[in-house]
Amino acid sequence: MKTTKQLRAKILVFAGALLGLFFYYVYGLFLSKIKFLLFSQADTGNPNLIVAQNLGPVDYWLDAGLLAFFIVTGIYILNKDNLDASEKLRDIAFMKSSLIGFILYMPVTIIAYVSGFELSYRTTLAVGYALIVIVYFIIRNRNGSSNAVKHSHI
Repeated sequence: MKTTKQLRAKILVFAGALLGLFFYYVYGLFLSKIKFLLFSQADTGNPNLIVAQNLGPVDYWLDAGLLAFFIVTGIYILNKDNLDASEKLRDIAFMKSSLIGFILYMPVTIIAYVSGFELSYRTTLAVGYALIVIVYFIIRNRNGSSNAVKHSHI
């Protein structure tokens, strides 16, 4: 009986990750559409060819910065009824930290692009995701200390 429950939980996590990847795919389509509408130009060699402008680290971060958010959100949507309170708080803290880290790092990528500073794809994502992890630990420690205060007054 325990193994079927564990198998069901693993299937829900996998299905949630797939749901998150689907959300990410829709986000990517939306982002591509906006990019072609706002930041495209005709190729000088072939005027029938429309080329989207490469914004360097801004593009890299917009393209991949929310991947973890979408995957965790998909898993949370399908598993929220099966999670205990601490697991729900953990997932919500990660979703918050992903969004906050994404927003905090966006101006850095914009400044790097405008100033002509070259950031590789790997560097952009490594620094961005490191910021998300730092924000996650800050949120988790803040929530942990507030939960400890709540429990000490009971």
